[in-house]
Amino acid sequence: MGEATEAGSEDGEGERETVNSLDDALNPPDLSDDQIETRAGETLSEFRAWADQDSLPVPIEVLAEHFLGYELIISDEGVFADPDCLGGIVFEDQTMTINASIENDLGRYSFTIAHEIGHHVLQDRKSTRLNSSHQIISYAVFC
Repeated sequence: MGEATEAGSEDGEGERETVNSLDDALNPPDLSDDQIETRAGETLSEFRAWADQDSLPVPIEVLAEHFLGYELIISDEGVFADPDCLGGIVFEDQTMTINASIENDLGRYSFTIAHEIGHHVLQDRKSTRLNSSHQIISYAVFC
């Protein structure tokens, strides 16, 4: 159907399976709590090795922007005009958008970035955009 794109791992370990259809993209495999914790731990370990630091708290903006390569955007436009929509990630554009209403609440702001990183780590593909030929062209998650 569209180009093959990485999705979630079949068993939480090793190679990631390939998304070949809209159905695959919209119905990622269920992951156990252990699989989720394993992926989160792997990401944190990789970041700590990359950053050559092991201290807390984790500099979440550095992890998102410099380690994962996302651009952080603060917005109160579009879906972010709704203060209940705190963050979103667009995989194709490598952007994470954070609602401007929480920019000055460091705890909520940091948690929301970490939450969006979770979508990246788990390759959560809940919103799929198709072109006129019904090929998958981008993925985004807004929560």
